[in-house]
Amino acid sequence: LLRAELHPSLWAQPSLTRETLDRVSPDHAVMLGNLGSHGALLNSEALRAWGVAETVVDPPGGAYGRRGGVLDGRIYENALWMHARRAATRVPDEHYRDALRNFSAQAASLGITSVQTMPLAGAERIQALIDGVGLPIRWRVMDFHFAGEPIRAGRGPVKIILDGTPFV
Repeated sequence: LLRAELHPSLWAQPSLTRETLDRVSPDHAVMLGNLGSHGALLNSEALRAWGVAETVVDPPGGAYGRRGGVLDGRIYENALWMHARRAATRVPDEHYRDALRNFSAQAASLGITSVQTMPLAGAERIQALIDGVGLPIRWRVMDFHFAGEPIRAGRGPVKIILDGTPFV
């Protein structure tokens, strides 16, 4: 999956659709996210890879963009995050360890001493990886819950997404 982030002025362009991405990359999955991470635009191949059918129903707290009843490739809030979570849980631990080491080294080189994250791969999983790596910065791991999910009792902070953001 090729992923890039779009500036808000580009994200708002009505001409930017699934078909636009299909013309540019018909054989490779492409996802363009917005800077707030509350929405994305996927081409047809990315929708197929994530198992999103034309008949998909909007989940609580999320939506699939449509024009004339047909998916336009835009995906918002919980509709995006539930697929991203599924993909994140399939990533091997070693990939996350490398990413944690690389990010931490770069952050420390810039004088950053503390970061926080709401990992889609799971707070407990990522915290265990952080604890096992011995990083040069402090990580605050927050549990991330979708609308309609029961809140699990656990340690540390919890972020509950109730209504999204105006920045989509």
